[in-house]
Amino acid sequence: MTNTTESTAADKDAQVYNDGPIESAEADLYGFDPFAKALAQCFLRMRNPVGAVVALNGPWGSGKSSTVNLMRRHLEAADESKDIKVISFSSWWFRGEEALALAFFRELYAGMGPNRTEEAKRLFKKLGSQLLKAGETIGAVVDAIGGAGAGSTVGGIAKSIGDAIEMDEGVEATHARLSDQLKKAGGRYLVIIDDIDRLSPDEALLIFRLVKSAGRLPGVMYLLVFDRELADKIVSKAFPEEGDHYLEKIVQTSFELPPPDHSDLVQQVFSLIQQTAPPENDAAAYDFVDKFWDVVAPELHTPRDVSRLTNAWNSTWPVVKGEVDVGDFLSMEVIRLNQPGLYRTIRENKALICGDSQGYENDRQASVAKLDRLFLEPLPEQDRRRYRTVLIRLFPRLSGGWTNFYQHDNGAWAERRRVCSLEHFHAYFRLAPGPNALPRSEIEELASRAGDSEFVVGKLRAALGRRRKNGMTHASLLLDELTLRAGLVRNDDVLPLLKALARIADDLDVLEDEIKGMPFFDNHWRITRCFRQLTLERFAIEERSKLVLTACAEASTGFLVELSDAAYRHYHPAEGRAPLPPEQCLTTEEDLVPLRQLALEAIRRSSQDGTLLAQRKLSPILHWWRSYADDNGVEVRAWSSAQLQHSTAVLSFARALAGEAQVTGMGPAGIGNRVPRRSVRARVGHVDEIIDAALFRTRATEVLPNLAGKDAEDVSAFLDAWERHDKNADS
Repeated sequence: MTNTTESTAADKDAQVYNDGPIESAEADLYGFDPFAKALAQCFLRMRNPVGAVVALNGPWGSGKSSTVNLMRRHLEAADESKDIKVISFSSWWFRGEEALALAFFRELYAGMGPNRTEEAKRLFKKLGSQLLKAGETIGAVVDAIGGAGAGSTVGGIAKSIGDAIEMDEGVEATHARLSDQLKKAGGRYLVIIDDIDRLSPDEALLIFRLVKSAGRLPGVMYLLVFDRELADKIVSKAFPEEGDHYLEKIVQTSFELPPPDHSDLVQQVFSLIQQTAPPENDAAAYDFVDKFWDVVAPELHTPRDVSRLTNAWNSTWPVVKGEVDVGDFLSMEVIRLNQPGLYRTIRENKALICGDSQGYENDRQASVAKLDRLFLEPLPEQDRRRYRTVLIRLFPRLSGGWTNFYQHDNGAWAERRRVCSLEHFHAYFRLAPGPNALPRSEIEELASRAGDSEFVVGKLRAALGRRRKNGMTHASLLLDELTLRAGLVRNDDVLPLLKALARIADDLDVLEDEIKGMPFFDNHWRITRCFRQLTLERFAIEERSKLVLTACAEASTGFLVELSDAAYRHYHPAEGRAPLPPEQCLTTEEDLVPLRQLALEAIRRSSQDGTLLAQRKLSPILHWWRSYADDNGVEVRAWSSAQLQHSTAVLSFARALAGEAQVTGMGPAGIGNRVPRRSVRARVGHVDEIIDAALFRTRATEVLPNLAGKDAEDVSAFLDAWERHDKNADS
């Protein structure tokens, strides 16, 4: 491609509407060209290469592909490059190892063009055929082992193996003869393989193997372009004993792409705003700069960050131009792109951050804790302080909760159409998804960071504070989506994710997330489903069982008790139901014993530290305690009876043993009531198994006069229900 004015303009225009790599030095905004020129010189000076491998490393979006394009321009311009033929192999266009290997040989064969002798052509085809035939043989064997009807394929497998064995010469001999032919023909070939980190781990390893083995030919040089950190992870997982040495054996020289100057990245965004939305006056300019350095500049690390923001701005700004403050809108776009969870939290808490009623707690520490929990805890720890400043700058009223310095609106916020004004807040979210929608980016972020337990816990805690239109929390939605998209979670991240879910499970066990009329379908049930979805398809029963036991070592009490009971019922279901086959069970039958023991120990710890009484499902937990201890209730009755000396415990037991029913009774003259009435039931049929019933009843009667409000109503209603229960039992 020539360096015409038209192509340069097209390059610059392309940067505005996509994040594709640049093609010319004139479009180089970040100073990659000198490095690209030096890289070109590296290949020009290789006079007699034999499969020489050079790596260009850099993180995603850092400009590697742009640098490769600039390097090619320098190769084309150099007189001494006339004998270098550049071959580009777009490896990520092909899926599957066999397709990738076939494409590699085709591209190399086609790229060598007229320099090939007839003998070289024949040997090249032969080498590719030998290697690919071996691949077909392996594939046939794998298919036969893994699929049904193996007998019908035996003949085909035998033929494939026979063809592979009956070669007139070995692969190494063919490769040596081809090397001799290419050496005689002369010429140099530079094979560029970009975006290796887009491939699956197996495909990436195949590229490395091909380059080091069959691709090691006279006159051939390779430029492998990839993210070194990702490649190291792939290699370490496949060859843990080799570590970094694996790539060192393949790559002779590695170059790290120098990062662009941060000032260049900043300047591009400044230029964008100056062209599309220049500040109206000096005051607006100063305000914009404050927000820019607090919010925008810290999120600019690579050229792709600039491209993403540029593309977003050019798509959204025309829709809201004239209705919003420029600095506020740019800041909110940066938050949307980089912290989508925080963006949704802002959108869903308009009254808190914009209204006069802040919902702060009476004491400042409680207010700070509330705001931190809602806005900051889900963020990476290193970003929390900065985003607290960002939020106060965008929503000045929040300073009252965080700093005890209250800022009040005198009408200027609405006049400037700021995001913190009630009148204009909605304009900043015109293109956002609805409050009950869970954007794909959120669940993908959760799946990609599933190995970070603190992040997962923080994300779910924040979701617990967000309500959907149906009254349920976003935590239930997040758990449902995580179950549906469990396949996005990497195998290595399954255990940390299970640990995080088990640890926070009781905090997520809120009444709002029960499916109406089905009290057992709650967040504990959702987490159990998630456990099954994350493990059932991936791990054999023995490994799955070990994962569950390990994850439950520090599980919250209520969830652990329910999970152990569910695992037990897989093998020992209620009468009339068949047990599940082992491949559908969470644990092995042998591991039911240690799992139950973990649950029993958790109950005992909770009974000692005072948290057991706070369990939402206290009554069934006490019955499980009796069952797991296998002592006819001696231990649980001793504990519960000892608690009865405390009025708070009496209240907890009363609420735990009270149930509700919706009753449609007979109205006047036998006309049925249209609206069901709430009726309290006393679930005391087997209460003596877990508590001294007579003592409990006496203590409830004694503490009732000292209670007030809802506490008194609950205990009184329970005692009345218990009396009705006894009368019905006697009749």
